[in-house]
Amino acid sequence: MVSVPAARRDISIEFSQRNVLPIIFPPGKAVKPNVETTVYNELLKGLQAKADEEGIDMKNMKEETLSMKVNVHAECTLLAYHLQHPEIDPYHYFGGSKLSCHGCSTFFSSFNLVAKSFGLSQFFTKGCHSKIYLRWPCPSLLSEAQQIRLRSKDLSLDTEVRKRMIAVLGTELATYVDELCVVVDAPSPPLSDSTAASGDSRESQKEGRERLRALLGM
Repeated sequence: MVSVPAARRDISIEFSQRNVLPIIFPPGKAVKPNVETTVYNELLKGLQAKADEEGIDMKNMKEETLSMKVNVHAECTLLAYHLQHPEIDPYHYFGGSKLSCHGCSTFFSSFNLVAKSFGLSQFFTKGCHSKIYLRWPCPSLLSEAQQIRLRSKDLSLDTEVRKRMIAVLGTELATYVDELCVVVDAPSPPLSDSTAASGDSRESQKEGRERLRALLGM
């Protein structure tokens, strides 16, 4: 029995219109200015809701930056440990008591896509519950000595895994933003004399926003 030490990393989340708008609305993407602002505010509310849920105080953010020191999730810690100790021949499946979160699941799938090109075996977990956590740090998979040995020109395992993650998460974010734009830019239906009809319209809009937030676990 080997006790695998916990890994801790610093993470920083920058959230301001200056940083966020060029990402969610890249150059060439036509969108109304009022829609940009509304979508940004919706994302900010989603971030605030996630922070409240995880007990993170965003009131003390400095210059719209949220910084934390957090633990690397267990399955990512195990993956890094086994890659850094190749003398161990593990079973390539981590069956924890819980399913992996969205971040860990994306990390493992991204690693598995590039593992073969580095002469490494794939690893798997028992599934994903798709929940997103703000306290999710991206681990470093290899020791410094291993990185130097495996590096080929500008190619490194950590860099390639993160590129894959950015591509996947970027696509998910773009889909979420596009659907949110449709909701916030949709014309309001004409008011009805019926109180019930008016109530249905407001409820439909509310349900639409809730469904969109659920796409990313917000």
